Amino acid sequence: MKNLYKWPAAQSLYPNQGKKSYAGKRFRYRLRSWLHHSKIKQFEQFVTQNPQLIPLLNARPNYSYPVAHRFLDKRFSAKQRLQKITDNLLFLPQKLAHLPPLWEQAVNFGEIIADFELWLNINEHQPMEGFWH
Repeated sequence: MKNLYKWPAAQSLYPNQGKKSYAGKRFRYRLRSWLHHSKIKQFEQFVTQNPQLIPLLNARPNYSYPVAHRFLDKRFSAKQRLQKITDNLLFLPQKLAHLPPLWEQAVNFGEIIADFELWLNINEHQPMEGFWH
């Protein structure tokens, strides 16, 4: 169902591709999910309380994974990481509430110098580096 959010299954992030198996990555994902079960439940509750995020997180299951996986910045505890992720997910949607969500339409701030436009968009490449760029 598109109106509900549930922590994504490992297969949705790491499906096998042709002859390449992602069984090891799925195992690590499941292990991290098990180790961070309490934070995942808090994250699911956060998303339920902010239903405007459900379409984004259902369409991009990898956007949830930073809750359970430490990436580049190892300074944050699981609690701090969850707080930063929830703050980050809400910051722009709250500040730009009068605009369509960034995952539906990027914001063009216009031409800064000749042939150079400034855009604000969702991060399509690596959500563990941040959701917006």
